[in-house]
Amino acid sequence: MLIQILSAGRDFPKSPYPFKETYRFHFSDIEDNHPRAEVEGITDQQAAEIARVLVRALRKGMNVIVHCHAGIYRSGAVCDVGTLLGFYDTQRMRIPNKRVRGKLIVALQNMRTI
Repeated sequence: MLIQILSAGRDFPKSPYPFKETYRFHFSDIEDNHPRAEVEGITDQQAAEIARVLVRALRKGMNVIVHCHAGIYRSGAVCDVGTLLGFYDTQRMRIPNKRVRGKLIVALQNMRTI
């Protein structure tokens, strides 16, 4: 499974590899204190969808690749939450975006998965 995250207005790159499932999200790498966080940051609906996808992938034993522009902040938050769910931690450097991580944890709590 592939999860792609880019800021609005950016085109998603085409993967050179076939993935069984691909999910694409547009939101900026901004924190809650940013003046445009509610407009450009991850929404509750996006967090719920990413949480649902992660839980389903874990239950089906699927591998998940997550990428954003730099691969550290937004995707780092998704990977960080994935390890909380039980995915293997690759030990790659990540500095999770706090807004993304927080919204994902709330979405998972609403699903009663953590």
